[in-house]
Amino acid sequence: DLAGEKGIVVNDMTRDFSGLSGDSFQVVFDTFNDNRNGIAFRTNPKGARGDLQTGADGYSYNRDWDGFWFVQAKITDSGWQAEFAIPFKTLRFPGGESQLWGVNFGRCIRRKNEETYWSPIRRPYRLYRVSLAGTLEGINGVRQGRNLYIKPYISAPVLRRENDDVDFTPDAGLDVKYGVSSELTLDLTVNTEFSQVEADEQQINFTRFSLFFPEKREFFLENREIFEFGNVGFRGFSGRSGRSVRSSLFRPRNDLIPFFSRRIGISKRRLVPILGGARLTGRAGKYRLGIISMEADEFEETPSTNFTVARLRRDVFQNSDIGVLFVNKQESGGHFNRTYGVDANFRFFNYLDVSSYVLNKIPTLRKSRTKTGRLFSGSPGEIVCSIWKPLIYPSRTTSTPRWASCPARECGKAARRSAS
Repeated sequence: DLAGEKGIVVNDMTRDFSGLSGDSFQVVFDTFNDNRNGIAFRTNPKGARGDLQTGADGYSYNRDWDGFWFVQAKITDSGWQAEFAIPFKTLRFPGGESQLWGVNFGRCIRRKNEETYWSPIRRPYRLYRVSLAGTLEGINGVRQGRNLYIKPYISAPVLRRENDDVDFTPDAGLDVKYGVSSELTLDLTVNTEFSQVEADEQQINFTRFSLFFPEKREFFLENREIFEFGNVGFRGFSGRSGRSVRSSLFRPRNDLIPFFSRRIGISKRRLVPILGGARLTGRAGKYRLGIISMEADEFEETPSTNFTVARLRRDVFQNSDIGVLFVNKQESGGHFNRTYGVDANFRFFNYLDVSSYVLNKIPTLRKSRTKTGRLFSGSPGEIVCSIWKPLIYPSRTTSTPRWASCPARECGKAARRSAS
């Protein structure tokens, strides 16, 4: 760097820092070379670390995922240097003697407000657009080894009450992460304890709607994007901030989330003990799959409850996918709530996206069965959407799909009006 040490800008040393807040360097690997999914690692001149999993060709992020890797950075008279050490256990890749990965490198030079890439990226996109990455060859004979992590815990709380009464309630539990193969990961938990989880960011709510807090519990983080449903394939065009069309005014918000893992272990704003659970995620060929089964203990007025989720997605064409989802909440008293659906995300000609889904919900009282669906189609200047309101049986109340076609910046408002 011609400016040397004086030209370096560092504003943040926290984990998962913003790569645009100062000088930074990052690398992304598309280990399956499928032009869809990747793992990114970044650092700055002071050695801060940031990592994430990305899917849907860069428009689905999992910033809360934390991998095992190391980095060292050094500031010199001519600029700064960084060295990464990423174990193969941290990466997921197909089996075989010879590997072919996608790879790209990016650097942010804050004083110039400049972003540069090793493999050229078109202006609307960011480094995580793995379909535009280069190719990494010459990786032969690599293995993950014994991909096994065991994390036990022991707690011994002592509570002193009035009259010198003492309550001593020791507890213990275990978390296990095991690589079934280089593509599939199995997470197991017994007597789960989440006290080490990062605290939520504070939010102030001035509306009548519940706040959305992202999942930060480690057990649910790896491959979290597999369980996303609906509009993941609706990519469109993003701004320089890296936000996709899904989170901007270019399109209506998707407030329908069939499965939200933060509901597991919480009932009526109270923590519910989790007896144990299992979680299998990853891919097998062109299929991506995720299976979760968790058992929550009885707590006060809340009966013991089993949560089961099954998700299967199939990659089709160059950058499209179709999938199915099944969610079941089964209480010990016989009450249940089941949801199943189908979604499809298609991308044509690099500028036209079509995303659609249909969901059916069956609670214990089948008379209140609910169906809903949605269709989006987007291009750089226009979005066409169709929205179905819920269909409530047995009253046979139906709703006619309403169509809205308008400039991209106004379509979100129009679609929300048609849904009301």
